[in-house]
Amino acid sequence: MQIAPRPHRRPAGHRAAAPLVLVAVLLAPTGLALAQSPRPVPPPRGFRQGQLGRRRTPPPPVEVIEDPDVALVIDDEVIDRRRYGEALIREYGLRYLETYVRAHLVERRARALGVTVNPEAVEREAARRTERILARRYRGNRKAMQAALASLGLRPEDWERGLRRRVRQQLLTEAVVRADRDVSEPRLRKRYRELYGEAGIRRTVREIVFTTELWRSRLFPEEEYRKQLPEIERAAERKAQTLRKRLVAGEDFATLARAESDDPMAQRGGDYGAFWRRRYGPEVDRVIERTPIGEITPVLRTRRGFVIAQPYGEREGWSLHARHILLSTELRGKTSPELVAARRKAARDKAQQLLAALRDGADFAALAREHSDDLATRASGGDLGETKSGQLPAALETALLALEPGAVGGPVETPLGFHIVQLLDKRRRPELDERLVRMLLVSTEYLKVKQRRLGARLETLATERALEVVKRLGQGASAEQLARELSEDPNAQRTGGLLPLPLPPDTDPAIREAIAQLAPNDRIRTVKTRRGVHVLVLEDYEQASFEQARPRLIEEIRSKPVTPEEVETYLERLRRAAHVKRGPMG
Repeated sequence: MQIAPRPHRRPAGHRAAAPLVLVAVLLAPTGLALAQSPRPVPPPRGFRQGQLGRRRTPPPPVEVIEDPDVALVIDDEVIDRRRYGEALIREYGLRYLETYVRAHLVERRARALGVTVNPEAVEREAARRTERILARRYRGNRKAMQAALASLGLRPEDWERGLRRRVRQQLLTEAVVRADRDVSEPRLRKRYRELYGEAGIRRTVREIVFTTELWRSRLFPEEEYRKQLPEIERAAERKAQTLRKRLVAGEDFATLARAESDDPMAQRGGDYGAFWRRRYGPEVDRVIERTPIGEITPVLRTRRGFVIAQPYGEREGWSLHARHILLSTELRGKTSPELVAARRKAARDKAQQLLAALRDGADFAALAREHSDDLATRASGGDLGETKSGQLPAALETALLALEPGAVGGPVETPLGFHIVQLLDKRRRPELDERLVRMLLVSTEYLKVKQRRLGARLETLATERALEVVKRLGQGASAEQLARELSEDPNAQRTGGLLPLPLPPDTDPAIREAIAQLAPNDRIRTVKTRRGVHVLVLEDYEQASFEQARPRLIEEIRSKPVTPEEVETYLERLRRAAHVKRGPMG
């Protein structure tokens, strides 16, 4: 019996969260804060749960008085700042404690380091954030934003004052983090070696890349492909019809598929064996089923292009029950041809030893439990259970079909290793008979069409484009501008081709070697790598000793942008080093 779910009931006071969410949106100074879900603040003590949620109108306006000693005046009763502060501490003190401690530690560290924040910088950043909130949340309607603030009893100037306070705290924290970065002698010397190398030379280089990777190349863009698609399809159909005529005339299917097909199995002569179903859709499958063995199907239109198929034989269906012992040839971690060869020889030799023991009368199941590397079947003595034709690797299935029940065979090599097999039972299953099929595809898919059009020409075209850029650079063109406009590397487009220092560990050795040879009188070099053709342009060349480079190194370390992760790590370190005691709260 299916139990119907109970209707969802919102807890009492659910609507109380709505104004709080609006406050969070209004006050959020960054895009990150806007994405966070604020926790609903519990109602003050003495209120029944849900009482705030029933209020559907904004609170009455609150008059602002300019008395620094007064927090509130309720009717004629004056609530001074101390009394109001004590109430806040009781209600929210523990919740605010860590925030206050962190802010206090930052202020204290700023005083120790002599770090300050420029008020003009605070004003600029606060204005920028205000405009961003105004644009994102209110579509530039300042009156709508002011009305939202007023509905919460807030004046725009009060909200802006709070925003400036938060901006100042963030800018101060980032300035303290930068000023407190490690610029010790070991750190600076390490940085000097990374940037200047043993020769004491620092090269600032820009890179423009023309790729030989088909999917990255800007040549023949997808927009152009879509415009030409009708003609592409007509040309593909004509080619498929021509290929079919050649097959009907007697050309070998496998040879023609290797030379002309865009199918993933082209290098195997288009041979899918018995696993051809659902490759190109049910209509293609039905045509293949109706085509006599040895005949060629008509040209068949599919979403991927035009297909020609040939059923060339039939695989008999069998049900097999067998056991095996696997001696694995797989290696984990770093390998080498020598290690692979040694592992393969050891597995083959052990398989031969076990096979000899079995022929001398050893128990197959006992040897499987002791020696097999197949964890799934080892405990059951290598029992593979009952399998149908096509479920086992082809080499293993062929070896089993050649055996009689009870016989042992092998070693049989598969990608997993060497197998010793024992056939327990086999039964002929005519209903499992399956056709063997070859397929040839003339694709109309974008990347396949692009491959046909560019193919081996891609490297030549990349080289020609690189030489044209070298010519333009020689005429005074900007390397940064050319990288943004022409480079086929996304990073180069974004950074104007500026290579990071130090170079990433995976930088191609040819690139490293070419950069090391750049000099003021030899500013431009072209390099070919597996990724494409690179134009390297020397933008700055500095030769300096460690002492000469020291001021620049310190400035670069301290001016590097601060990340949120770096801020969090720094604040945690400050907090762990501080010993905090608190008075009674709550």
